Amino acid sequence: MAFLYKADPARGAQWAKLFAQKAPDLPFHVWPDHGDPAAIRYLAA
Repeated sequence: MAFLYKADPARGAQWAKLFAQKAPDLPFHVWPDHGDPAAIRYLAA
């Protein structure tokens, strides 16, 4: 299970920091780095 952010990359970097602090067990990806597509469960666009 992973989270993919596909919008403004600068804001994506801020989201990545928050996810690292608040949900470190949930892989967070900023488009175009999507990791394993089968693992994406959440999308913010």
